[in-house]
Amino acid sequence: MPRPCKIDTVWFKRRIGNAERKILMAAGQGDLSLGWHHLLETYQNLWERGYRPTVDLNDFLVPVYPKELKSATDCSDAK
Repeated sequence: MPRPCKIDTVWFKRRIGNAERKILMAAGQGDLSLGWHHLLETYQNLWERGYRPTVDLNDFLVPVYPKELKSATDCSDAK
């Protein structure tokens, strides 16, 4: 059973799997700590743009094009 969350936590210690390690290594260009900080910065940026954990990230990242742009890229009427 995990410990209850404390807002004043100083150390965040957990075991990571190979897939998680690969993600952190890629994000930090070989440095796990730097990768962790890059992921935190990414989450902060997403949060500032309106992302919330209750929203599917794939749905949030799908671009919404203005009507004009969509019609300009639609080639269905091209002959």
